[in-house]
Amino acid sequence: MFLEKFRKNAERSDKSVKLNFLALKLTLFLPFILPACDFENVLEPTFNDPAKEFFKEYTESAAVMQHQILVPTYNDGSLHLCISSMEDGTVTLFMRNPQRYKLDTTVTFPALDSEIDLSAVTIEQDTNDTLKLTMPVTFLVDADEGKEISPTVHLTEPRSGRNFGDYSFSLFSNTKPPELNNPTVLNESNTTFVVAFDMPSQAELALRHKDLTSISVNGQSYPVSVDADGNFSFSDSAFSTTQKTLIAIGGKTFTYNDRSVYYTTGEPFVEGDKEYSIILADKAGLSSTSLASTKITKLNSPTITNVSGKSIESKYDTDYNSVTNEYKPKSLPLLSGKEYTTVTVTAPTADNLGGAVSSDGLEVHYTLYNGTPKVAKLVKTGTFSGSLTLELEVGSWYLETYATKTNYEKSAKAISYIRVLDSCLFIGENGSDEDTEADGTDALPYKTIHKAIADINKRNDDSVEYTLMIQGNVTGEENTDSIAASGLIITSANSPSSDTLGTFSLTSGIPVTIKAVKVTNLTAKTANNITVSEDAVITTATVQGTSLGIESNAQITEVNLVSGGTLKITGNLKQETAATITPETYANGAKVVADSEYLAANYEKIKVKQNNTDSVWLVLSDGTLIERVKRNITITVIQQEEDIEVTQTSSGNEVTFKLTTTGCSTYNWTVDGTAQTGITDTLVIDTTSWTKGTYDIYLEAVKDSKTYSYHAQITKN
Repeated sequence: MFLEKFRKNAERSDKSVKLNFLALKLTLFLPFILPACDFENVLEPTFNDPAKEFFKEYTESAAVMQHQILVPTYNDGSLHLCISSMEDGTVTLFMRNPQRYKLDTTVTFPALDSEIDLSAVTIEQDTNDTLKLTMPVTFLVDADEGKEISPTVHLTEPRSGRNFGDYSFSLFSNTKPPELNNPTVLNESNTTFVVAFDMPSQAELALRHKDLTSISVNGQSYPVSVDADGNFSFSDSAFSTTQKTLIAIGGKTFTYNDRSVYYTTGEPFVEGDKEYSIILADKAGLSSTSLASTKITKLNSPTITNVSGKSIESKYDTDYNSVTNEYKPKSLPLLSGKEYTTVTVTAPTADNLGGAVSSDGLEVHYTLYNGTPKVAKLVKTGTFSGSLTLELEVGSWYLETYATKTNYEKSAKAISYIRVLDSCLFIGENGSDEDTEADGTDALPYKTIHKAIADINKRNDDSVEYTLMIQGNVTGEENTDSIAASGLIITSANSPSSDTLGTFSLTSGIPVTIKAVKVTNLTAKTANNITVSEDAVITTATVQGTSLGIESNAQITEVNLVSGGTLKITGNLKQETAATITPETYANGAKVVADSEYLAANYEKIKVKQNNTDSVWLVLSDGTLIERVKRNITITVIQQEEDIEVTQTSSGNEVTFKLTTTGCSTYNWTVDGTAQTGITDTLVIDTTSWTKGTYDIYLEAVKDSKTYSYHAQITKN
């Protein structure tokens, strides 16, 4: 701009063009000699009009001359210059500023949607001659998927208010599609090859890859779509998300999870090496390539451990909740005296065949999100060798990591969904209640719930819900004191099969949820609000004058109801026998299961312990007891044709008729005028609810194209 202006001024001058260009060369050192010059006398009067104007403007103003983007860039299919939202975007802008002004700087993004938050974007004067523009990840994520973020930088001299002009350059925010996870070549019934892989996490797709459009396998392209929540779908029948049983090749197994996809190649299966290149592309033409091969071994996954060195990797087969469609978080407490906890990611040392892997050239890649696997904000991403320790503050975290090395397939991803709690206390059979030996952390657990409650009461914050993590066989607790908490969650540190609480009884009325732990003796008393939830196993429960809640996959072997105590179904039950109750008094109409929105759909999963052999006690849909009296049963055969034979047996209230003649092709049973469906040669009848009377049983069976009949009667006295 300044050269052009100078050229025009020179053309208007009566002096030689050579003098004008000589003056231009002086600008190389004007910042050092001209600030103190007298412009009225620096040049001869015959020259000074156009040149002096230029020099004056040049030396008494500032402008951005060029810029340097300090993060990797690449071009999309339309040759737009792009940067990724995986890290902060930083730009250095180089100025001419001979007067060394301290400038007011602002930046705008004229092409960008006005709803995108710019508050975290900063631009500041780094030195006399440079500016630093920082576009943080939060801004770039909002602008990702190909939005134009071309910045315009404005310079103002604050004392005079002069605007020194604008500087712009072209830029787009668009992150390359992530590589697919764990691509593996498998054998389907020795007929064809199948390529199995995991799509990127839901959070990652929802954040910045809703613009995915295609997936290509060895050059054959197929459409793929991603919705606003990060859910993906394939329209071509070659792709399936339904779990398959396939044959491993070269010891490379594939573990199915909720992000898994199977691509059936249709190629005939033959022994030998096989390799597939899989390209994931977005609408702007950016792409990533993943390789699935039988030729080379695969790295084992990195390990993710807590401060005690225990694995906290989230496993699909044990930590995935099919009801909520998400992983169960790994609860971790804050380190003693700290405002954070730590997790460590360590590189693998072996491949899938057990061969040792050298650390030379071995890299571990990780991405850390703040949030859940479904809804998260990117916090940090990077690559390291050896091991890396991350500090996590209170909150929910989602960590993904995998390993790469030349001449190896990249590892499957290791993931961990972590919830850091300052309200999580560990109680272990090998713990201690001495303050100098234990602090309630995973590494230094308390020995008893009594000590944990004492710790809670010291904090004296009844707005906090605390989680008590049971490790091993813990004696239990019969607490008679108040508890300064909004509620308690009692759960296992490992699994219900290995962690047991011997006894648990409270007088405090705070809500208590027991889940994923075994309790041998539970007592719910008046004013308690206790719920037995997911995967909890209770051997014996006593309910005194209150309701004990039960939901999900929980199971109670025996519930003793006393002093008006009831069971309450607080969520849908998964176990066919979720609980067996023993009423204090057996009486028709006695209320044993409290009213709730889940009662009508789940009451049949609550059984009653029988008190004699003359009747059967059941729970009705309104939660009351009813007695079904057992009656004497007599079976009388009215008609049986010679070519067929039917046997009759009874056990309690159950009667069984069985056609023992072979070769019959059709069976039509009728019970007291009602045709039975789905019955073959055996008819089983439960007569528990039948009243006194006689009931007809008919059978028509076809053998060798001839129909034979059978007629019997059941009499209940």
